[in-house]
Amino acid sequence: VHTGGFINKENFVSSVNFAKDHGLCNFFLHGGEPTMHPDIVDFARIAKNVGLTVKMFTNGKKDSMITNHKKHRAAFENYYQIT
Repeated sequence: VHTGGFINKENFVSSVNFAKDHGLCNFFLHGGEPTMHPDIVDFARIAKNVGLTVKMFTNGKKDSMITNHKKHRAAFENYYQIT
């Protein structure tokens, strides 16, 4: 049961490993507004580093956090989609 708040790193890594272990290729970051999560860039890197294509559904509220900072671009490069 979800009690609100953000997913923690341990649960996120578990989800990424589940996806990879079951042959999934894409990993979607969504639900609420993903750019509000303080670890969203690290989470994208975690999924990308195991070979998953990362896609994020966002309203762009904090899009500048990702697209305007050079150090964050690699996490989403060629894998970043706003819809």
